[in-house]
Amino acid sequence: MTPSAPPSDPLRRSARADASAEAFEPPYRAMLEALPLALYRIDCAGALIYANPAMLSVLGRSLQQAIGLRADDLYPAALAEAYREDDRAVMAQGRPESRMQELRIAGSTGPRRVWVHKTPLHDAIGQVVGLQGVFEDLTQPPRDLKDSRLATAVLDTVPQALMIIDLEGRVLRVNPAFEATTGYRMEEAIGQMPKQLGLAQQPADFYSRSGSALASRGSWQGELVNRHRDGGLYRVQMSLSQVSDGAGQASHYVALFEDVSEARAAEEKIQHLAQHDALTGLPNRLLLSDRLGLALSTADRHGHGLAVLFIDLDHFKNINDAHGHAVGDQLLKQAAARITRALRASDTVSRQGGDEFIALLPNLKSPEDALPACQTLLRALAQPFEVDGQRLHVSASIGVASYPADGANIDALLRCADMAMYEAKAGGRGRAQFFHSDLEARARRKASLEADLRRALRAHELFIELQPQINLLTGQISCLEALVRWQHPERGRIPPLDFIPFAEESRLIIPLGLEVLRLACEARASLRDLLADTLPIAVNVSAHQLSDPSFLARFSEEMDRHALAGSQIELEITERALIADVDTTRELLQRLRVLGVRVAIDDFGTGYSNLAVLHRLPLSRLKIDRSFIEEVDSRRSAQEICRAIQALASSLDLKVVAEGVETASQLDFARALGCDSVQGYIFAKPMPLAALRRWLSDRAKPALARRSRRKT
Repeated sequence: MTPSAPPSDPLRRSARADASAEAFEPPYRAMLEALPLALYRIDCAGALIYANPAMLSVLGRSLQQAIGLRADDLYPAALAEAYREDDRAVMAQGRPESRMQELRIAGSTGPRRVWVHKTPLHDAIGQVVGLQGVFEDLTQPPRDLKDSRLATAVLDTVPQALMIIDLEGRVLRVNPAFEATTGYRMEEAIGQMPKQLGLAQQPADFYSRSGSALASRGSWQGELVNRHRDGGLYRVQMSLSQVSDGAGQASHYVALFEDVSEARAAEEKIQHLAQHDALTGLPNRLLLSDRLGLALSTADRHGHGLAVLFIDLDHFKNINDAHGHAVGDQLLKQAAARITRALRASDTVSRQGGDEFIALLPNLKSPEDALPACQTLLRALAQPFEVDGQRLHVSASIGVASYPADGANIDALLRCADMAMYEAKAGGRGRAQFFHSDLEARARRKASLEADLRRALRAHELFIELQPQINLLTGQISCLEALVRWQHPERGRIPPLDFIPFAEESRLIIPLGLEVLRLACEARASLRDLLADTLPIAVNVSAHQLSDPSFLARFSEEMDRHALAGSQIELEITERALIADVDTTRELLQRLRVLGVRVAIDDFGTGYSNLAVLHRLPLSRLKIDRSFIEEVDSRRSAQEICRAIQALASSLDLKVVAEGVETASQLDFARALGCDSVQGYIFAKPMPLAALRRWLSDRAKPALARRSRRKT
C-alpha cells in the first residue's frame, strides 16, 4: 500500500503544522524536537496534529505533509483498523497504556517492532481531546539498557511506575514514578526480584499463569495486590510485555503499573451502596434477587428446596407517629440485627423498604423446615425494644412461600410470600402463614374487584340509598343516612360488605368516600322542598379519609357547590377511625364543628373504645351497633351492653341512635332505654331518592289532613 497523496491545499496544511508546533511552550517544544524517541499527537478523530523529528523520520514525511494524516493514510488496512481501535480504547478509558506493537508503514521496507506508550490528552476542564504516543524502535539489537539514552528518556517521562526486568527476573531499571508508588528507591530496586520488592502478593499459581500468557501472547495485563515499602497493601493495574531482540528471541520484560487503590475503594463503596440498604446495611432488593436466583439454580442442581419469608412489623407506623422517625429508624436497625441473629449464617436477610424484610432460607428438605425459623423470628421480634430509654413493642407477621411447591421463579415466590403475609395480618398479626392456593385465588378476586371498582368510580356506577332515622319523642325524621350501593353491569348488585372492606384496604375508600359525599350533598339539596333546613344527611367517613390532607377542602367544595350549610351534614365515623390518630382527628373535627357539621360515632361497641380520648372529641351523637340491638330479645348480655352504652352517652352528653330496629319489641326496648332516635326496617328500608320522596310525601298527607280538619 502506498501513502496517500497530500491534501490539495498546501497553505492550509502548513498553517495547521505551524499551529500544532506553537501549542507547546518553547522550552518544552525544544526538548521534544531533540528527543530521540518518536513522539506524535492525534485528535479525537484520529488525525495527526503533531509529530517530532524522530516520528517524521519514521513516517518519511515533512511536518507539513504529515499533519492531518490518519491511520488509513499510513498503514495497511487491517493494521489501520487495529490501531484505530487501540487509540479509541485508550481515549475512552482515560488512562495511559503501554504495549509491544508491530509498526508497518505503507511503502516502507518492512515491519518494525516498537514499544509504545500512549497517554490521553485532556483540555483545561479535564475532557479527553486526543492522544499522545511515544515509542522506541526495538527492531535493531538492543543496547545496554542501563546506559541507553533512549531508555532513560522513556523511564523519566512516563507518569506510571515502570520497571525493566531481565530474563532471570531481576530488575534492571525503574523510573521515578516507581519510587513514588512503591516507596523503594532506584538503588534498592536494581538487582532485586519483583517479589522481594513487595510486588504481586498473589497465590502461587499466579506466576505460572502470567508466565504462560507471556510465552503465548507476549504480554499479560491484570490487577494485582502489592505491598508498599512501609508495609501497607495497595492495588495496582499492571501490564507486562515481553521485549524481543532482532532474532525474535525474548531479551527482557517491561512492567508498567499504577496505584488504583482509591479508585477500587470508591467503586466498591458505590457497589455496596447500590446493593445494600443504607439504614440497616442489609442486602437490598437488587442483591436479594441475585442471591435468590443463585439459590434457585443450586436447588435445581442438587434437588433441594428453599423458602422465602416476607416479614412485616405490625403497627410500626404507630411508632413513627408517636415517637418520630429517628426512633423508628433505630428500632428498624435493632429489628434487622435480631432477624439476622435468629437465622442461619447461610440465610440472607434483606430489607425491602419501610418495615418490610425478606429472608431467604436455602437448602431445605421440605417447606415445614422453615417453621422453626419462623417461630424463632416471632419470639425475637416480640421482645421489647429499648430505644433512647424507651421500651417499645411491636410484633411481626410472616408470610412463607417455598420452592418448588409455591413458585418456580423469583417473582412468583415473592408474590406468594407477600400474599401469605397479608393473610397472617388478617388472621390477627404476630403469626406466620404458609402460602396455599386459596390465597392466590383470593388475590385474583381482589385484583379483579379493584379493577372493577376503579372502573365503577369512573363510570359513576355507585349510587346511594337513603334511610330515615326517627325521633322517638316526636315521631319525626331526625336524620337521613346515605348508604352506598354498587350495581355491577355483569354481577348485579354487590353488597357493601363485599367491597367496602376491600376499598379500605386498597385506599380506594378515599375516592369512593368523595363520590358518596358528592351524591349525598346532591340528594340533600334536591330535598329542600320536603325537609326542614335543620335536618341533616349523614355520610360515613373512613380513617383514611380523615388522614387525607385534602379532605376538608374537598368537603367544603361539595357543600358550596350544592349551597348547603354545615348543619345539613352529619359525618358518621367509627370509634376505631376516631382514635387512629387522635391529635389530627381532634383538630379536623374542631374545624368541622366551626362549620356547623355534626359528628356521630358509628358502630359503637364493636371497636376498642378509648374513653379518655372520646370525651375530648367534639361529638354529637352515638349509634348503638345493630349487632347488639338484634340480640336484645334473646341475650341478656346484649341488653346490658346497650344500657352501658346509653349510660356512657349520657355522661358524655351525647344523643343516642339505635341501629337495626326491626321488631316491635326492639323498638320498645330502645324507647325504654332512653334512645333519642331509631333507624331500621320497622320504619323504613334504605330507599333510592325517588322512593324516599314518595315516602316523605305520603307521611306528610295525614299531617296536612289533620291540620285541615282543625281549621274547619
